[in-house]
Amino acid sequence: GFDNKKCENKIKEDIGVVLDDMFFPEILLPKDINTIMKDVYKKWDSDLYFKYLTDFNLPKDKQIKTYSKGMRKKLEIATALSHHPKLLILDEPMNGLDPISMKQIRSLFYMLKKELGVTIMISTHILSEIEDIVDTIGIINRGSMVKEISINEVTQMQAAYIEIGIRDMRKAIQTLDNILPRDSWRVVDKNRLRVYSEMYTLQEIFRELILQENEVISIVKKSNNLEDYFMHIIGECEKND
Repeated sequence: GFDNKKCENKIKEDIGVVLDDMFFPEILLPKDINTIMKDVYKKWDSDLYFKYLTDFNLPKDKQIKTYSKGMRKKLEIATALSHHPKLLILDEPMNGLDPISMKQIRSLFYMLKKELGVTIMISTHILSEIEDIVDTIGIINRGSMVKEISINEVTQMQAAYIEIGIRDMRKAIQTLDNILPRDSWRVVDKNRLRVYSEMYTLQEIFRELILQENEVISIVKKSNNLEDYFMHIIGECEKND
């Protein structure tokens, strides 16, 4: 590694940053940014920058103030990538993007990571949009890192379950108590419960509930995702405080 004081400029040359808010004056044109950045980064690549503008459908001759929030975010990403950084630090990179643009940016980040070996650090609240591209996640609660874990470990914990919407929770609890171990299911709220046991299929559980005259609102098979895991960890932290 490098001494961060002696080699500050060299280190910054290898870092690309996207902030949550646009950091360019709104009166600038995208082509003005190219002129500015050529004097900032030795490795600035104008051809790559303008390619990103084209790929992201960003007009080159319109002031930034005419851009939508999503367009501004794509302009920031294009700027951060156009000096071939080895490390990307991104704050809410999907903020303001429409679903098509999210997919495009996700694919771009995946390519940078897999093909070019770029290290990407993402700070986000939109967990579903990064689940497929991250290797490691860190969960921060009240300013402190409370959990760091690989996405593979999280995936292994994403067990399937059956979620049941029920009208009378008391009657449903009595029914499940008669057919399943108590630690194989839990109440989520006053009208929902989850069954984690594989002893019965969805159809068999539904039949048992109906036979005992339970009014079932819904019944569906689901699996936990990254957001569920995040909420579980934060919930544990709150209980321990």
